[in-house]
Amino acid sequence: MMNDDKEKILVSIIMTSYNHEDYIGAAIQSVVDQTYQNWELIIIDDGSADGTVDIIKTFLGDKRIKFFEQKNHGVSYTSNRAMEKATGEVICFLDSDDVWLPEKLEKQIKKYNNGNDIICTKVQVIDDKNRILYPNWVTRAFNNDDENIFLPENVTRNFMTNNYFCKSSVLIKKSLFQEVGYFDERYTNAYDYKKWIECLRKTTLVARCDDKLTLYRWHKNNESSNSIYRTNLEVVLILMENFNIMLKNKDIEYEEYIKRIEELFNYKKFYRTVSFVSIFINSLNENKKITDLIENKELISIIKKYADEDGINDGSRKVKIMENSIFWKMRDKYLKLKSLFVRNDE
Repeated sequence: MMNDDKEKILVSIIMTSYNHEDYIGAAIQSVVDQTYQNWELIIIDDGSADGTVDIIKTFLGDKRIKFFEQKNHGVSYTSNRAMEKATGEVICFLDSDDVWLPEKLEKQIKKYNNGNDIICTKVQVIDDKNRILYPNWVTRAFNNDDENIFLPENVTRNFMTNNYFCKSSVLIKKSLFQEVGYFDERYTNAYDYKKWIECLRKTTLVARCDDKLTLYRWHKNNESSNSIYRTNLEVVLILMENFNIMLKNKDIEYEEYIKRIEELFNYKKFYRTVSFVSIFINSLNENKKITDLIENKELISIIKKYADEDGINDGSRKVKIMENSIFWKMRDKYLKLKSLFVRNDE
């Protein structure tokens, strides 16, 4: 355990809960068990219909735990309300189905005291029965061993190709979060990824604890796994927005910009077409004209190539009924958009 003189920094821990009666007790207990004890845990229940609230109330004898209830508004909205109540110098996030190992905060505070603004940890994936999982995407992202990822000169660009922060592993300087603004409440799945990129435009003082101090639970009701379509759409929107900012600020060369756009089209087959059609249709609706981006004929040729060849008729992917209905709605918009492309080429 750390000495008292090193525990002056108050850590505000943000936890939102929704129907996680099977997991939230373990999540809260993992906070109570931290070797670093100068924390406050702010829990907002987002309208749970199961026994989640009853379990939370068994922990309220600890005055460091502050509990609030509300009607269901979604995780990004609820996280923002919790952060408004935070009084600590730094903020951590712990999803109510995840778990921390006891030394998680202690090791992160040490790195924070060394001058870092954002500190994450490696993660261990577990399932609903606490069995250990080893998904490849976690190795490529949260547990990637490439030493260049978090170098100050590389970190912002690197996050334009992958998200290397598991939200439940992050400790971040509160003033930085306040400077860039809280989570964008229009986003429901990739809201954290959007915010990391925005924060990394302000600071490159980033570090990682290479121990697996965060247990990241993967199950059928997991926020990240529940709607791949929605997640992919949000990621594409976020990256398109940031590529354009980087191009405008001359932080990226035009040739690399076009390359990154092509990489986005390769991200998924079925979903990528729906995602890009919605992006460009929304741009047209908002601006009442073909935007500068769509007037880029080289970019248009890339869009037409990938949409025409295999994006619309991707029979290899099984889609849910809801997503299938979205697909056909988007197909009509695609045909309208395609006619705009043709007119623009003339």
